[in-house]
Amino acid sequence: RTNADPVGDGSKKQTRATSDRQTLLSLLAFGLVLRLCTVPILGIHHPDELWQYLEPAHKLVFGEWVRTWEFREGIRTWLIPVLIAPAMWLGDALSPSGLMHVYLPKALMALLSLTIIWSSWQLGGRISRTHAFMAAFVAAIWAELVHFGAKTMSEPVSLALVFPAAVLLTSERTGRRGMVIAGVLLGLAFAVRFQLAPALAVLVLATLWKRWNAFVWVFAGGIVGLMIDGVVDLIVGAVPFRWILENFRINLIEGKSAEYGHAPVYAYPLMLLGFWSVPAAAILGLAVIGAKRFPVLMLVAIVNIAAHSVIPHKEYRFILLSSALIIFLAAIGTADLLKSARSHRRRWAAAACGAWLGASVSVA
Repeated sequence: RTNADPVGDGSKKQTRATSDRQTLLSLLAFGLVLRLCTVPILGIHHPDELWQYLEPAHKLVFGEWVRTWEFREGIRTWLIPVLIAPAMWLGDALSPSGLMHVYLPKALMALLSLTIIWSSWQLGGRISRTHAFMAAFVAAIWAELVHFGAKTMSEPVSLALVFPAAVLLTSERTGRRGMVIAGVLLGLAFAVRFQLAPALAVLVLATLWKRWNAFVWVFAGGIVGLMIDGVVDLIVGAVPFRWILENFRINLIEGKSAEYGHAPVYAYPLMLLGFWSVPAAAILGLAVIGAKRFPVLMLVAIVNIAAHSVIPHKEYRFILLSSALIIFLAAIGTADLLKSARSHRRRWAAAACGAWLGASVSVA
């Protein structure tokens, strides 16, 4: 058929669309398998994973728990415990004498983390199929995203909410409904981890500064997201949003969090270099290239690191959003280099995937 034949063009588009769906589903399945492989590993990343999320969910399901000082002072949201409680109940129902009540909440988190792979595909797909594949592939296999994917903690949950919100906010085709959904996602992300507020504000303002009418719908969705958290507080008998004020007062004003350790203002860049080790220079260089495609996302990553840098108590997981965005931009930068190759693109693409996989194993 000639290029002018509409039937031929339609057939090619349909074939390509089917191929793209199959590729995305394969990457999602691969990413899920990797994350589920970490579920049986009972070593926790941080005590908060147990005491602030699994233990309160245990209270909701079984009626008994070890109540930490954070919940006595009311500085924690119940949103994540309420989210994972049904999975904990189902796990106990399936295996009363086993550990399924711990495995299923972690598996639920692994499933939720797939939004990052999907979002990376959608963002990269706006440039080319190569960008879509590379971004989703890296999101599926990168060690940090796999490691945190099945963790019952606020950082990976907020990350899984922010990425699809970024997909909606950065698209000029997103209508009112999409903007409301983006607002709901950001509202929930704020409720899960309010320390992301500066980064979330930059994401909204930088993407909508030319579309102030859309800001109204995002704001409305954000209110809905916050109201969901407020309803959860009421259900468990807590005062809605009191935990945010108390958290700010106790941890930041009174300096309670600093008792668990403090680090200098420049600690986070050193943490990134330390965790990424040998691949760090290549990752950062590729991220600079990719930032030309999505400058807003690089700005969000930088602002998030800067905002957390002024807080004395520092942990690497606090900047998970920034590291994930930098990795995404590095994947986009990799695809840019692949598109510039004049020959043997498939070989170069295979080599790039191998290099990313090797870097991920190294970081792991």
